[in-house]
Formats: sequence, C-alpha cells, structure tokens
Amino acid sequence: MLRQSYLTSIKNAILVKLTFKKVNIESALELTLAEVCQTMNWDFGEAWIPDPEATMLKFSRGWYSSNSNNGTLPAALKFRQQHQIITFNSQESLLQRVWNSQQTEWVKDIYQEKDSVFICFKIAEKIGIKSALGIPIILDKQVLAILVFFQKFSQTLDQNSIQLVNAVATQLGGLIQRKKSELALKKANQNLKLIASFDILTSLANRRTFDEYFHQKWEQLRQDKKYLSLILCDVDYFKYYNDFYGHPEGDKYLKKVAQAISKVAKFSTDLVCRYGGEKFGVILPNTNIKEALRRAELIRREIKRFEIPHACSKVSPYVTVSLGVSSVIPTLQLSVVHD
Repeated sequence: MLRQSYLTSIKNAILVKLTFKKVNIESALELTLAEVCQTMNWDFGEAWIPDPEATMLKFSRGWYSSNSNNGTLPAALKFRQQHQIITFNSQESLLQRVWNSQQTEWVKDIYQEKDSVFICFKIAEKIGIKSALGIPIILDKQVLAILVFFQKFSQTLDQNSIQLVNAVATQLGGLIQRKKSELALKKANQNLKLIASFDILTSLANRRTFDEYFHQKWEQLRQDKKYLSLILCDVDYFKYYNDFYGHPEGDKYLKKVAQAISKVAKFSTDLVCRYGGEKFGVILPNTNIKEALRRAELIRREIKRFEIPHACSKVSPYVTVSLGVSSVIPTLQLSVVHD
C-alpha cells in the first residue's frame, strides 16, 4: 500500500507536467498513462475518447507499455491494434459499464469474468494480463475520456491508489475541457479570418485581401524590379441581368465567372478576387503585359463559351465581360512601364 503523502506528491508532479508542458489532449492522456503506470507498477495503459456524437469510444493514440524489451511488446502491439474502435454493442463490457456508471471499476481477475467484459481476451491472455482498472474522466457530468490500466498479476487495489488516479482524472478532465475550448476558439478565429478574407458567395479572396496582397507584392517587386500585372473584369449589364432573371440566377452566374477567372491563376503567387459586386480582379506577380493579355483573353473565351442568355444586354444576346489589363515594374515614383 502506498502512503498518502507519497501519492499526493506523485499526483502534484503529474499535474505540474500537465499544466506547464505544451500538451494537446492526446499527449496529455499519454503522459498521464505513463506516469500513473510507472508510479503504480501497472504494465499497460490505454485511453478511449468518445466521438462527437457520443455513440462510440475511439481508441486514443496515447498508450503506455512497460518493459518493451521483455519479449511481450509484439503481443502488446497486437493487443493495441485490436483495440481500435469499440461501439456500444455490449452492455457487459468494462468500458461500457464505466461509461454508464461514470464510476471507477476494478476487475481483480479477468479470468473470472465473461469474455464480453474484456475485449481481445485471447491476446490479453497471451500477454499475461490478469487485472484491469477503468477510470472515467468526467466534467459537468459528461465522460470526456476513459483510462484503462492493466496488470499481469491479481491484487487487491487499495483505496489510496484509487484516490490517486481519481484525483489525477479529475484534474485531467479540466485540462481536456480547457484544451477543447482552446481548439474551439482557435477554429472560430480561423473561421472569422476566413470570413474576413474571402467572399462567401464565390470563395474567392475579397477586396480587403486583394488590397493587402497588392500592396505586399508591389513592395516586393519594386525591390526585385520585376513586373506586376493586373487584370480587372466587369460583368456587362449585370444589374439588368439580376433584375430580369432574379438574384439567385445572378449568383449562379457570378460563381461561374469566378470559376472561369480562377483558371488563369497558374501559379501559387497569383491571386483571384471578387473586388465587389460584379467586379473581379487578378493579381499576377512576375508577369509581363504579353502574358497578362493572353490570360485575359482566356477569361473572355471561357465566358463566351458559357453562352448564357442575357435578354437585357445592349452588346450581345449572351452574357459578356469587359476586361482591363495593366502591367508595371513598381518604383518609388509609381511610374508605369508598358511593353
């Protein structure tokens, strides 16, 4: 039996590592498994995480195996490979019972239990596993994960040991929830950045991104003394088209125009944007006027190929676009050089 003071010091040591190390959820689980196994002399440890719908438990990448050189590692790896996904199809399984009860459960001798209690029973028998301990990590009455520890001998687990793992599990629950919140916040910020940088309808860069990128490339190419070309594209009589055919049809066509213009962006440095309304722009770094004109012609041909009727156009029975092309070598004096 481990002394209470020793258990407390071990618990605090684990919590310090979890708090001050830059860990994600998977690595936090793995660190906890290793520390607890080494402290309690358990042979294996694994973690299970519920899927977003809470319909199944998925085997976490974090796990622990002691004495990897004692000849049992291949079997342990096979044991781990078999523990990839468990669905809630066995009400008698250890994981299911821990999930349902939200209570720690100790199986002193797995050979006294039914096979359904212990998945991969034959592999466990080959490794020599005798005992198993399931511990739920809970926060706000929700199971965030389940830790399972295994021993190669049967013993009676003392209350101090259970208190240790439960205390660590409680703190780990807070850490997991905090990490989830951080991930959710990061994702939300990324989505906000996308919304701020891209046009929702066409998925192209918006005017703000266009202006920032143009300024960035202007400064870069001024130093490199290389060409910076620009194509501006305006859908002819688009307001009339919208009024006559309706906004949903107008949106459909703007998407097709965006796809057509995007085809001329050959390099990763090229940027296509929706500049506003029916106006589009293409920034072409390191591109001279001849190549920029060629790409503008490709846009015109692609739009013409669509042959979308435009009953209100004053220049064609079909939708057309007007294109403008400019090419400069940026300078401090903002002089423009044409081919």
